[in-house]
Amino acid sequence: MRNDRPERNLVARLGLLSGTAIMALSLLTAMPANAQDGCDVSVRINTSGKRPVSVNPDEARLKTGQTVCWKVVGKPSETFLISYKNRSPTTSSGKSDRGWVRQTITASATGDPEQDTYYYNVTIPGGGTLDPKIIVDR
Repeated sequence: MRNDRPERNLVARLGLLSGTAIMALSLLTAMPANAQDGCDVSVRINTSGKRPVSVNPDEARLKTGQTVCWKVVGKPSETFLISYKNRSPTTSSGKSDRGWVRQTITASATGDPEQDTYYYNVTIPGGGTLDPKIIVDR
């Protein structure tokens, strides 16, 4: 038997979605974008208790105008601070907002590896500090 009305078949298949599935889909599409949207590089901060133990990647390479975002793994609203040791490649705040730090690189690459490398600290209150780096590329 040939199906002369394919639109009926589609309606029948869509009818299989439960009200719960439709509700869940509508909630997902209505949620606001998170801080990670629009990040060129995402840095994950790994912890042991409150102590930061590593970041991934340890060395982030970005170009002027790109955005880097930091987030503590498994802790959706952890308070932490990103601070630069000598000079900063950004004018953005380093204090976490709802568990994220998001910064846009404003420094320009010079071609000198020493000048283009920015060492920073990841500090979690009551937990300690890590010292990875950002390299601004051309």
